Amino acid sequence: MEKSTKIIVTIVAVIVWMIINGLMHNAGVPAVVKNAFMFVLIAGLIAVWKSGKKNNDNNKNNNNSSILQK
Repeated sequence: MEKSTKIIVTIVAVIVWMIINGLMHNAGVPAVVKNAFMFVLIAGLIAVWKSGKKNNDNNKNNNNSSILQK
């Protein structure tokens, strides 16, 4: 994913979290459920931000100018 796409996904996720958190607060949902929802959101955002790093590491290892291949 491109960095701009990750930023947009993060902003949308935070806005959706704020809306749902407000609705849960008005409905009297226990704090444990709210915290669990927040941790799921954070885990999802971490997965989104780490999604492109594996491909970059593979490209570095396949580079013909690597020290081990000289």
